Amino acid sequence: MPPKKTESGAAKKSTSAGHSYQDMIKDAIINLKERNGSSRVALKKYVKANNSINATDKMFDSLFNKALKSGVEKGEFAQPKGTLSQFATIDVTPNSWPPH
Repeated sequence: MPPKKTESGAAKKSTSAGHSYQDMIKDAIINLKERNGSSRVALKKYVKANNSINATDKMFDSLFNKALKSGVEKGEFAQPKGTLSQFATIDVTPNSWPPH
């Protein structure tokens, strides 16, 4: 009997040419260079314009909002004005944190 073909695990899920939504959001925040953080709407426009997104608008909104929320919870993004829709990256270089 010939050996059976084995399938290699589950296929890896790829989002937008290999970049995660958090990476795309971080890139948008850095490139928009807003002093007090970038708005959610501006971030969405930047991500859609500069990345190939293979998701419907509803799915994109859901994944985008989920990435923002988890980034804030993990400490990757900050909301400088509280719960308003302004987001900034947290720069953790030796010279920038903690403030002197």
